[in-house]
Amino acid sequence: MKIVYSFICLAFLCAFPSAQATTAYASLDNFSFEVSGPGISVDTDDFFAFSRGFLNNTSTSDSTTTLGPDYSFSISNFVTNGINSASGGATYGLGNSNSLVFAQTDGDLASASTTIVEFAFDYLANTVVTLSADAFIDHQPPLGSEGVAVGQAQISMNSLSPYSSHAGIIRQTADPFTVGERLTATFSAPIDTTLLLYFITAVRINEFPYTSPVPEPQTYLMLLAGMGMIGLVARRRRLVELM
Repeated sequence: MKIVYSFICLAFLCAFPSAQATTAYASLDNFSFEVSGPGISVDTDDFFAFSRGFLNNTSTSDSTTTLGPDYSFSISNFVTNGINSASGGATYGLGNSNSLVFAQTDGDLASASTTIVEFAFDYLANTVVTLSADAFIDHQPPLGSEGVAVGQAQISMNSLSPYSSHAGIIRQTADPFTVGERLTATFSAPIDTTLLLYFITAVRINEFPYTSPVPEPQTYLMLLAGMGMIGLVARRRRLVELM
């Protein structure tokens, strides 16, 4: 799974050519996680959190596969050349009012930051899982800048079955933007399955104008669905090997 997530993050960092900007920020916080019905149980062996910061030709990362009580964990990364910086990370726990997943870049060089968190649950049929979070993305370019910034904050629930639920905000533009929204995703399936829950924040600053059409949100949702399938297939293979 570590290789899969490293590849996903690298793909995001390289997906947009390298724009001058002062700041770009994306975050998820104020989480609410509700379960009703037969129930779910977390699979601690399939938890993963990864954060990578990229600045010019330098990158840093932090990750963990260790999940504490109440789903708690913490990761962070920071890279700087003294003037520009990229950072990201996550601190989370059920009932922790300071829970936060974020990605941030500051400066005028090509930079990016991505944070991905995955929880895996054994899901019992007809359980209703509702996940909510406050999403925020922001880009404040210097006057006259033509460079493009990308901001994304997303929550997602996928399963090997055809059932899934997603919510998020995404922007890709040279103009300033500040967007905040309460996201809610609800998952329910009539079968026992594995449920993968994702938190994703990502930002990117390009060094020059980028004129490619803005991707539709559905494009990113397809990426998340693919990520979920990759995770589930990898999990099934590990179970087969253990048997």
